[in-house]
Amino acid sequence: MGYTRRRCQLPMGTLAVMGALHLTAGPGALPALRTALDSVGRSDDAVLWFPDTLSCGPLLPPGTATRVQWWDQWPDDDEPNDDRLEEVSVPGGSPAFWKRVEAADPLVLWYDSNDTAESLFFHVLCDKAPDNVPIDVAALHGPVGSRSADELAGHLDTLHRMTAAERAAVRRTWQRLEQENATFRILRDGHLMSAPADHYDTALLDAASSEWTLIIRIVAPVMAATDVGHGILLWRVKSLVDSGALLADGDPWLWQDTNVKRVQPQHP
Repeated sequence: MGYTRRRCQLPMGTLAVMGALHLTAGPGALPALRTALDSVGRSDDAVLWFPDTLSCGPLLPPGTATRVQWWDQWPDDDEPNDDRLEEVSVPGGSPAFWKRVEAADPLVLWYDSNDTAESLFFHVLCDKAPDNVPIDVAALHGPVGSRSADELAGHLDTLHRMTAAERAAVRRTWQRLEQENATFRILRDGHLMSAPADHYDTALLDAASSEWTLIIRIVAPVMAATDVGHGILLWRVKSLVDSGALLADGDPWLWQDTNVKRVQPQHP
């Protein structure tokens, strides 16, 4: 899951929640999840996806304005293309989104426990959901969006109801990350950790060489190997150009047209 500014879109007239609310970290899993719920007689259950990617950007000060300001720096590749859909959330989650969470009974979280952004989605929902909202969890190994409706339906019988102690432990992790307020958050050996702004710079420099190379060819392998979208990596490429670690023959933001190369060390 790369970093892009994402908008939560819901069919018109679906703001009221009655009963279970199933949440995913992104929109890809929603069609199969909706089919899975319908197939087992749970058509009244609602489905929704979380409108932010928390693997990067500031978490403090709290509130949607901090997250919106961060994402407004990057191109928005996810403009709505269906006039039947209503934009109801923004990065960080609008009041409408959190009202749905507060009304859920239970809240069902579907996420890939091996994915940084999805693990963060799980943690923030456990932290922000009111204590009186029961939380059921489907922690999968692999992308939720790649599962068929039949596979997802099979997990409905094995959902785990989180205990108060489990929720408290997850909250502690999220609140630590929130207080650290780093540029990036990564998953290492199954544990969420904060990482500085230059965390991916070494990988970008390793992908570059002393020969002029299109930025897209430097960014692409780093995107493939990490949980990072092109906008964030272009920002880091520009930072490396500004610092003198890379030379550019044009605007670094124009990644399909501009070449960069590593600066050769000067020998006395």
